[in-house]
Amino acid sequence: MIVFDRLCRYVKCLDNFSSVLNLKTCSRCKSSSTSSHRWKIRQNKDEYVELAREQGFRCRSAFKLLEINDKFRLIRPENLVLDIGAAPGAWSQVASDIVFRNSEERIFQAGVRGVIAVDLLNIDLLSGVHILSGCDILSESTHSKISQLLIDKKCDVILSDMAPNASGIASLDSENLFNMNSTVYNKIAVKYLAKGGSLAFKFWQTPDLKDFSNLLKEKFKLIKTFKPKSSRKESSEVYLIAKSFI
Repeated sequence: MIVFDRLCRYVKCLDNFSSVLNLKTCSRCKSSSTSSHRWKIRQNKDEYVELAREQGFRCRSAFKLLEINDKFRLIRPENLVLDIGAAPGAWSQVASDIVFRNSEERIFQAGVRGVIAVDLLNIDLLSGVHILSGCDILSESTHSKISQLLIDKKCDVILSDMAPNASGIASLDSENLFNMNSTVYNKIAVKYLAKGGSLAFKFWQTPDLKDFSNLLKEKFKLIKTFKPKSSRKESSEVYLIAKSFI
């Protein structure tokens, strides 16, 4: 069994806890410190991190969705959007900006328009976004909450930028993310996506992605993979874009 949403997000916490218990793992602590130092240097040199600060986005990933939407026009004004694995909320910010582009007020309206943001982690308030923090996207209780917010409607767009915590083994990480997305598609997208709707899911490169894309061709009129310029060059991430749900 592949470890899904809930377990994936706690792996890092468990790892940190075990390192506290093992007081003799000095080399590991030093390695962690070195890795943290490298991350800080990379962040300080990253132009998209700086742009996110300047433009008020919660993290640099906002620019990935901006690129995706500029190219594929997934999200449009007045849409209902479901953002899965939404914390800290950058994609929901972008989606809300587009949904309410022509509106004087930015207020989520159940069954009408706005963004539903779901994550196990906390998401601070955003205008035009109904936040479901502490919610497992695969649980029935979360599905019930989503259904109540949609009323008798379905989503125009479903987004997922979620990923399991990296294990350090690229093939395993890619497989874990692939299986997470496959499950989310079968349990969420098929259930909540409106006819003519669109998806954007993040994947790490894996041979299985081609087969999954071919499977989706039976359900969507357009399937593309896309790597935004704002993705880090060393990252293996790509986004699977599916438009016009049949």
